[in-house]
Amino acid sequence: MIEEVVWDTAFFGRKIGRVLPGTSGTEIGEALALALKENFSYLTCRLDAADIGTVQMLEREGFYLTDFGLVFGRGVEGLERPPQAARPATPEDAEAVGKIAGGLFGTGRFYHDPFFTASEAERLYRVWAENSVKGAADKVFLIDGEGFVTCTMSGGEGEVPLIGVSAGSWGKGTGSALMLGALAWFRERGAANVKVRTQAGNLPAIRFYERLGFRVVSADITMGKVLVPPR
Repeated sequence: MIEEVVWDTAFFGRKIGRVLPGTSGTEIGEALALALKENFSYLTCRLDAADIGTVQMLEREGFYLTDFGLVFGRGVEGLERPPQAARPATPEDAEAVGKIAGGLFGTGRFYHDPFFTASEAERLYRVWAENSVKGAADKVFLIDGEGFVTCTMSGGEGEVPLIGVSAGSWGKGTGSALMLGALAWFRERGAANVKVRTQAGNLPAIRFYERLGFRVVSADITMGKVLVPPR
């Protein structure tokens, strides 16, 4: 019913868990009691946006909305030529990529959840980006001083967990160059489709993905519950 999110626990220094999909209304009370007994401080749950019954059940148990996400997908055929070239990042680029990431992901759920501070949220995305360059992602492309994109492959499908462009480089084609480079890399490795997720309220990102041929394939809701308030 509940599993620990080990990386988050280590990063935030507070025990964080995830409510597993399929947990029923008759099980949630038992799951919450067990979470308190096992010293969890916070629980999160991501579910399909159409699963209103589960959303209402979680709300009755004190969960609150932290994020509404849209997942976009597209194939890798018919790619345009990138307006500029992005180079593969190396571990030595970790600090530079982390610097670009700082402050870019303010629409992310960690910024809108009272369990986390804004400084914790910013540090999370910075470390996430740095770790991607150090091997957590399958590939990272970088345009020095302007932006980066991270790529992962699973089951023959590609995913872009993070793409960030510094504010001074907006409107210069940096984002398109990064994403088109990533799509070409996925195609070379045999992926048929690529997915990327963003927040439903991030209209610039939504328009950006649509311009590149991505279309919405699913929507999700993320909810959270504080068991032990942070000090």
